[in-house]
Amino acid sequence: MDEKKEHKKNEVTFRGEEDVTVIDKRNSAEIRNRIGGGKPVTVRAKKGFHINLVTGELIPDKQYDSRGDNLYNLRKSLRELGDIIETNYESPHKTRMYVFSYREKQPDNGVMFQNHKAFFKKYKAAFGGYGEIQYIGVPELYGDLAGYHLNTIYYFETNLPPRFPAIEEVQKLWPHGDITVRQPRNIKAIRSYLTPHICTVVTKKNIKMHEKAERLMSMPPSKKLYTSSRGIMRPEKTVTTYAKGEKRLEEKGFFENKRAAVTYPTPLINSAGDPIMVKRKFYNKPPQKPKGKE
Repeated sequence: MDEKKEHKKNEVTFRGEEDVTVIDKRNSAEIRNRIGGGKPVTVRAKKGFHINLVTGELIPDKQYDSRGDNLYNLRKSLRELGDIIETNYESPHKTRMYVFSYREKQPDNGVMFQNHKAFFKKYKAAFGGYGEIQYIGVPELYGDLAGYHLNTIYYFETNLPPRFPAIEEVQKLWPHGDITVRQPRNIKAIRSYLTPHICTVVTKKNIKMHEKAERLMSMPPSKKLYTSSRGIMRPEKTVTTYAKGEKRLEEKGFFENKRAAVTYPTPLINSAGDPIMVKRKFYNKPPQKPKGKE
């Protein structure tokens, strides 16, 4: 299937009274249609089971060997993680991306998270002169699936000087292996790196992201998808009608990015046997003027 046919741009329409989810990510926002809205049919009853609220039946949870076995939930989790990443992003000058690797293969991402937590404590003490620092870390399996490394984004409160902190000074705080630093170009590049997705059409341009997504799908479902510091902000989500949601975004200073609207099918099927479509509209805020200028 051609990727352009699967994701159709500039063909998104909502009815005024249609139920939608409005996602405010501070500097950007989004309106998505509600799929399967209303009260849940099942809720978690106890470990390993859900209960059907209509029939009262106790239903055992499905068991999956890898995250790729439940691709729909993986896509949903990555989309929600991408929203969190975007909510905390302000500019490339306030972010750094680090990749933490091991000299010897690390098969337990829980141990890796603890090692990084100890590193982050020392990092804040050494480079805390630029205000509060927050982070999000996403584990990735090596190509042979025998061990993990950690991809991270660090958020700073103020702009950083170029090439600060010096990678040589950062490396001293991580005794387990090597650290590489990346300077993100924009939020799209960050989301693609930390929340990769399977591509319908694999090209030279997207093959690295496609392969990263395949390795992510190989992770056991019991392993955490990401880790973060306590101060990480979550997006504000509101369920309302399209008309009220768009008005609310307009009052907050958002304007619609009409070129970015998109619609695409989900694995879910409606009563007519057709795939249920996702509809998404995107909104931005005008760039802030530099202080001291009119």
